[in-house]
Amino acid sequence: MQIFTAFPLEHEAEIQDNLTRLNVALKKAETDYLDAMRKRETVQAAVNAQVTNLEIVRHTARNETEHLQKKSAEVSALRSTLAVDEREREVRLTQLKGPGGRNPSFWS
Repeated sequence: MQIFTAFPLEHEAEIQDNLTRLNVALKKAETDYLDAMRKRETVQAAVNAQVTNLEIVRHTARNETEHLQKKSAEVSALRSTLAVDEREREVRLTQLKGPGGRNPSFWS
């Protein structure tokens, strides 16, 4: 009968030691896992912030490009108007100079 009780007592101590070691290993693994998850979430938040910044920059660039295109069209229209005005000015100056390219005089 003592043989039957001594054997389980010896194994119970071994099993208890193994259980303690496994619990320590489990706690360490859980801590490492939670640290890794925290780092992942931190990096994911940084990535999300950069994606948001990129979208803002692209939106701003798109708006600025559209604005620049509108202003370029306005400048082109003004240049066309100026060219027409310059041609009309030349025609008027030619008419004022009279025939032969002389300036008309009050006394002539």
